[in-house]
Amino acid sequence: MLALGALISGCEEMIETEALQVLTPVIEALSDSLPENRSISWWVLGRFANMMSRNENLEILRKCFQSVEGKMKESEPLIQDAACTAMIKYLECSTFQVMESLGVLESLLNTIKEGFINYGAKNKLRCMDVLASLTTICGQQLEESNHLQIYKNFFLPTVMSAFYHSPLDEAAFPLSMECLQSLACNVPSIVEPYVKELLTRSCEVLAETLSDYQEALTDATEDALQQQEINGNGNSNNVRNAHGALPSLSNAETAMEFISGIIATFANASFDVLELVDAVYGED
Repeated sequence: MLALGALISGCEEMIETEALQVLTPVIEALSDSLPENRSISWWVLGRFANMMSRNENLEILRKCFQSVEGKMKESEPLIQDAACTAMIKYLECSTFQVMESLGVLESLLNTIKEGFINYGAKNKLRCMDVLASLTTICGQQLEESNHLQIYKNFFLPTVMSAFYHSPLDEAAFPLSMECLQSLACNVPSIVEPYVKELLTRSCEVLAETLSDYQEALTDATEDALQQQEINGNGNSNNVRNAHGALPSLSNAETAMEFISGIIATFANASFDVLELVDAVYGED
């Protein structure tokens, strides 16, 4: 299977005509008794995602989607993670119309919901990745589909809970913000009632992150200068080294992207967005 996955680089056109025969043993390996073999089969299917998405035989693509989705329901965390990774690759090569024509969209949404409910903490984040990818691929066509209710009743409350309650130093926070940005851009009707509180929270995170950074920067500089005085030298390396250990600004960057996206999406909101940003964040 590893050799087959490697062959896709350079031999794609030759393999494409025999896609069903080539992938049949890989799909069968999804049920192998060894988790390692099942995990490798996900990797191979993910490598074939681009080819499968343009293959005229929709039955092959449907089989791949259904196989990957089925393994997202496994109880083994390693398999859940590998299946989510493969699914993201297939989603990135797909469209709303393709998934509707394959009849896999509703089932996949329910599988993602089950993942949020049943997965452990780490793989819940992988579910959030899958949801963000799926929402981005489907775009605003979701607004007019019969899938909107599961977004409104389950996905939005679940992601918002992670956004509000996750510590800023944990991976769940930036992932929840990125997922919310995808929801805001593609299903704005369900997000609009919460825009004001989402912006308030984002501005608070931005202000808090920058304040912590500034405080750490000031402390590090003072400590380094004191060390210079003690050592009796004017070497500036101490200051530079101290600055190298400062806290990350990644949350601030993510918050700024989120705020910009919200402002662009809801430019005609019933309240003054810029006034709200100024009230929370101030002149800084």
